[in-house]
Amino acid sequence: MLITVPVSAAKKPSKKTVAKAYEKFLKKHIWNSRRYTGQGETIDTFVDINKDGIPELVVQYPNGTKYGVLVYTYKKGKVVRMTSKKGYIGISSVSQQKNKKYLVLQWTQDRESSGYDVYQMKGTKLKLVYRYTYKYESLSEFNQGGYDYIPRKNGRYIGYTNYDKFERSLRNCKYQDYKDWMFFCY
Repeated sequence: MLITVPVSAAKKPSKKTVAKAYEKFLKKHIWNSRRYTGQGETIDTFVDINKDGIPELVVQYPNGTKYGVLVYTYKKGKVVRMTSKKGYIGISSVSQQKNKKYLVLQWTQDRESSGYDVYQMKGTKLKLVYRYTYKYESLSEFNQGGYDYIPRKNGRYIGYTNYDKFERSLRNCKYQDYKDWMFFCY
């Protein structure tokens, strides 16, 4: 004889519960740490990257002349680090492409190169899926002399129109929260 017992799905934590856990975590590990606040203040925000109803914590901290970005999620009652990245100038946006959610981080290397890294959330990890670059380089691959800024996606030339279209897609969003030189879009 087989007896089935209904098993209730794990209850999703409320946004208030998650926000309290993040605030406690920030106070203990970020705001009081010289590692992240020794060169200035952090910028912290909650963004639901994968739209599962549980926001992720995104922390931007000064790292010399550039910035570092930490991303955390809330899983099984704990704050879990998803990734730590250095060298970004800011968090550009969270945008939707092909019904999937992405975290887009903008970066720069002096005036020679800039671009965006596009991450997709996989469980409690962020996976790099696209890297858009706009780099000052030789035109020899196009059988031309000289140098110019070349737009690429994952290392392949995509043309100026496609690069501009991608950048415009970061601005086409439901909500924007402008803070200094950066914006979130989700």
